[in-house]
Formats: sequence, C-alpha cells, structure tokens
Amino acid sequence: MVGDNVGDCEARGADIFESTAAENIGAMILGVALYPAFGIKGILFPLVIQAFGMIVSLLSVFTVRVRKDEDPMNALNRGFYLTTFLGAIAFLFVSQNMFGHPWPWFFGAGLVGMAMSLAFLFITQYYTDHKYRPVQEIARASESGPATNIIAGIAVGYENVGVAVLTISLALWGSFTLGAHSGIEHGGIYGTAVATIGLLWGSLYVFAMDPFGPLPDNAGWLVGLS
Repeated sequence: MVGDNVGDCEARGADIFESTAAENIGAMILGVALYPAFGIKGILFPLVIQAFGMIVSLLSVFTVRVRKDEDPMNALNRGFYLTTFLGAIAFLFVSQNMFGHPWPWFFGAGLVGMAMSLAFLFITQYYTDHKYRPVQEIARASESGPATNIIAGIAVGYENVGVAVLTISLALWGSFTLGAHSGIEHGGIYGTAVATIGLLWGSLYVFAMDPFGPLPDNAGWLVGLS
C-alpha cells in the first residue's frame, strides 16, 4: 500500500509538476525572445493561463458524481471533458487580451494541445481497459502460455506507441503551422509552446484522477486482510 501511494500518487504528481513547470518556463523563455512582438504579455501568458487552469480543474473535481451502478471512469471522464470545455473558454479570453491581433492563431494552437490531451485520454483507455480489443487480445494469447503473452503484449505496446507518436506529430505540425500563419517572426515555435500549455492545461485535474487506481487497489487489500 505504501508503494502504491508513493509510486502511483506522489511520484506521478511530481512528474506532472515537473512537466508543467518545464513547459511554462520554456514558453516564458520563448516569450522573452518574442518580446518585440508581444511585450511582457508573451512572457506572462503561460503563468496566467495556468492560473486559470488550476481554478477550472478545482471546479471540475467538485462536479464529479458517480451515478448508481455507473462505471466510475465515466464520471471521471465527464470531469475531464468539463475541464477541457472551460479551458477552451479561458484560452479564448486570455488569448484575446494578451496576444492582440494574431490571437486567433495562438488560440487555435492552444486548442490543438487540448485536442491532443483528449486524444491521449482515449488512446490510454483503449489500450488499457478490459472492454477493448488490445487487453482482450493479450488475455486470449495468455491462455496458451507465457510466450504468446509476451509476443501479444509487445505487439500491442508497439501499436500503442505508434499511435501516440502519430498524434504528437500531427499536433506539432498543426500548432507550428498555426503559429507561423500569425505573421509573427518565429511564431511557429511559440505556437508549439502554446499547444503544450493547452496539453497540460488540466494537469491538476489529471493529478486528481490518478489516485483512482491506487485507492481501489488499496481498498481491495484492506478487504482481503480483514
């Protein structure tokens, strides 16, 4: 139980914090490079948008309610969808007030990042949930022995990574293209940074989702011990 709490909760939270902090700092450094175009607003944008993200994530956490006999993941997903929806509204408001006339292009880059976060939600659930083909395929392969289990598992792992790489590549291309069309010199690079901010927008809500696995696992151990 201690291992679950340390590895699956605290360590994952540290990883999310590191990712968010690193991307914010990276975007702020790019904002310094683009100071002639955006001024101080290009530097402060990552901090302002993440502040809105924390508020929206907290609100979304308190809206999660599980209906009777409902899969808990459905309730968690609804909260994530709400976080993304409210995030798009906040991104629109902040982009309009901080980027000036090229704001639609960077707002679009932020939406690309949010779309990527939704895509990874679906990809992760598809490749890890027992309801879908990949897990069922590995389970069927396991019936004939450990060798077929390993082969099927590796095949599904490669497939999963391939889909993720394709998703990231499309998001990079889309956000860079949108930023480049803003008319700002080196705007394409800043567009990729804005997309990353959109990807990590709901990181606080994701951190709240993460303990869902360890907590039921610990509960099962406690029931077994009693």
